[in-house]
Amino acid sequence: DQGASAIHAAARAVDALLALGPGWKQAADAAGGLNPPYTTINIGTLSGGTARNVVPAGASFAIETRPLPGTDTDALVAQIAATIEAAVATVPEPFLTTSVFALGMLAQGIAVLKKRRLPGPCHQKNSGL
Repeated sequence: DQGASAIHAAARAVDALLALGPGWKQAADAAGGLNPPYTTINIGTLSGGTARNVVPAGASFAIETRPLPGTDTDALVAQIAATIEAAVATVPEPFLTTSVFALGMLAQGIAVLKKRRLPGPCHQKNSGL
């Protein structure tokens, strides 16, 4: 056994994160006048490994989420963190650098949104984010 693939763990985490989207879409609030009227998530980058014949020891992915105004961002971060941890835990001997990186990126994005007090970059034209 050559260990667990960090890319395998990251792929499971990405799948699990994207599965959150339909639930958020069902909770849409069309009365807010935003397009789309629900919290969104995107995995913009995924990388890892050093060669095709080497089990990858590390992987990373960048998450972007665009919560609706009034969303409890602490609860959103907790939901995303729990989703990542549960998915990564399904891979034997997972490399948890995947989840640490992802949560760091998410925290940075939410801090920017809170500072700017915008509902989210997808809801604003030319928001600069």
